[in-house]
This record gives sequence, C-alpha cells and structure tokens, in this order.
Amino acid sequence: MKFEDKLYDTYLNEKEDFYDVTLQFSSSLKVTSNTCYNLICQIKQSLESLSASNDSLLGLMAIKMKEKFDKYWVDCFK
Repeated sequence: MKFEDKLYDTYLNEKEDFYDVTLQFSSSLKVTSNTCYNLICQIKQSLESLSASNDSLLGLMAIKMKEKFDKYWVDCFK
C-alpha cells in the first residue's frame, strides 16, 4: 500500500469517527454529561493522533481543530 493510500485511509477512518459521534449527539433528545463524555474523549484522542500525522496538511488541520476543541473542553481534562 502506498503512503498516500494509507494516509487517505487514516483520514477516512477518523472522519468516520467524527461522523458517528455527530450522529449520536444529534439523535439524542437529551445530551447529558454521562452519555457524551466518552464521545468527547474519543474526539480528543482522534485529534491528538491526527495532530501527530506525517501529512502536514492533515496535521495542521487537526491542530487547528484541537485548538478550537481545547477552547471549550480543556477544563474537563485537567
């Protein structure tokens, strides 16, 4: 498998994770902390792994997303 193909597969897997989390949030009538905390942690882990990506474009995009994520959620992970 070429590097570009592997990188694209990584991107799609991470994008699918974000999509699944979005569906779970939007399908719930009452989003409470006990139901969404694991999902928020999943997003955090995905952003951290993508930030360390060898692909500069993907890594930069993930870093910017993580900065926005941290703006709202940093206090939860102290």
